[in-house]
Amino acid sequence: MHHISCKLLQISWPLSSCKMAARSDITPIAILKPEMYRRRIKGRITKLWTAHSATDGKKISHDFIFVDKENTAIEGFIRISDEDNILQQVQEGLVYEFYKFIPTIKREVFRTVEHGARIQLTGATIITNVENDDAAFPLRYFNFKPLNSIGTTITGDKTVVDVIGQVVFIGPIKRVNKNSGQVSLRENSGQVSLREIEIEDERDDKVLITIWEEHLPQIDFQKIEEESKTQEIILAFSSLRLLPFKEKWNLTTYSATRIYQDQFLPEITTFRRRIAKNNKQLTLHEATPLEEQPDEQLPPSVSIKELHDMCIPENQDKSFNVVAKISDTLEELGWYYEACPIHRTKVRQPSYFCYKCKANVRRPLPWLNFRLIVADETGDAQFSFIGKQAEYLIGSSAQDLLYCSNNQGKKKHLPPVFAQLNNKEHMFTVQWEKNKFTDDTIYYHVTDIQNVPPATTKQISAAAATPYEKNR
Repeated sequence: MHHISCKLLQISWPLSSCKMAARSDITPIAILKPEMYRRRIKGRITKLWTAHSATDGKKISHDFIFVDKENTAIEGFIRISDEDNILQQVQEGLVYEFYKFIPTIKREVFRTVEHGARIQLTGATIITNVENDDAAFPLRYFNFKPLNSIGTTITGDKTVVDVIGQVVFIGPIKRVNKNSGQVSLRENSGQVSLREIEIEDERDDKVLITIWEEHLPQIDFQKIEEESKTQEIILAFSSLRLLPFKEKWNLTTYSATRIYQDQFLPEITTFRRRIAKNNKQLTLHEATPLEEQPDEQLPPSVSIKELHDMCIPENQDKSFNVVAKISDTLEELGWYYEACPIHRTKVRQPSYFCYKCKANVRRPLPWLNFRLIVADETGDAQFSFIGKQAEYLIGSSAQDLLYCSNNQGKKKHLPPVFAQLNNKEHMFTVQWEKNKFTDDTIYYHVTDIQNVPPATTKQISAAAATPYEKNR
């Protein structure tokens, strides 16, 4: 009996030791997959940001990029319901070990890294700050894309990329309406600042980047002006969103964007060596203080009757502001079409051929396109809404509406959200459609939508709008 007991002890101790060792192993992020539970991962949170809804601006989650020693990155998120508990335990830039997190599937849109999974931190997650091994983990994470791939092999307005390049142009500060076609997220009406920067790579490919107001402080423009006298200025951008504007794909900042200006950054010094012989000149526009900028000339405000009266060829390309209420929807005309993801041109089955791409489109993009009847005290009119202005009005994209309902294949059946538009009053900026003079029915294309300014409401109720000829 004595010998049997010894053997049991000799066997059980090594097994226990094996279990302890397995439980403390760190899993490389590269091999992490959905549903690989009870794994330990170690890495640095290189970036932490808050994601907001594109329709109402509400917080959706707190997202982050987590990078291990092998420079492999995975995206993580914290649900709003867990933010009070978890956000006080994590900080951008520090190294952590995570245990009892949830490995889940990657998301298909707004992906900041190319890993096939995501991780979710919950109230059950054990978070340990690592200080003794901090230097072994990368401080930043980039996956730079060639500039000539933007809008060619890389498309889609929910696509996110990293880019680096030499700054060759910095435009002046502009003020635009928040719900104009340039704005990436739907917000309340009003104006917001932006500044455009053009960068160029070693192959002389260029891309225009829109820097929105909340990201302008990430760039020291005065320092750029000083340093540009002695050296090329290079900027590295992490997580820029593709955005179609005027039939081109541009890049724009959004909540996840980080801009790196330090000219001694390893990625920037490496890029500098590649362009050493280029000698490009930077065009830098002086940033005029916003309060001194002249306001853009606003379109004249007219009634619907006056809008009809001025429907003559000389006014074809002119814009007008009309305050009106939505009274009905033209359901029989449909509410979206299948479009080329790059040019937004209509494509049809079975080939989905795009005449601008001169190729068949693999995955057409549902693109909002509908007409509404609007009215004021003087009459009614048909207004046409396409793309971003249509998304702003109804608070959703055609893609999301099709996904959230059973409307696939039912283009002429309006989703319930359209019923909520009736009796809503807005100030619409409109132009006549290009083919209006060859069509018996006059309708107008909406280029901008704003809340009704109080002064406009009083002015219209008090007197008729001034004809366009008197406002020129």
